[in-house]
Amino acid sequence: MTGGYVYARHLIENLQATGWRVEVLSLPVGFPRPTDEEIHQTRRLFEALPPGSLVLVDGLAFGATPRVVFDGLQLNFVAL
Repeated sequence: MTGGYVYARHLIENLQATGWRVEVLSLPVGFPRPTDEEIHQTRRLFEALPPGSLVLVDGLAFGATPRVVFDGLQLNFVAL
């Protein structure tokens, strides 16, 4: 398990311990080099979230995600 996964696991556990509702979504396997179809799948994942949600995204995946995935969504994205 890499340091990033350990960090994410601890972050999830600590957020849950303080009362946050955490839902872990898996991005398509092609990240950080997603195909066009994986980009569309990612957009659909985010569209299914309630407006105003706080969305933490792995920094490598966030940087590799085309802007079109985020445009117009009423979500609060934070890159880790």
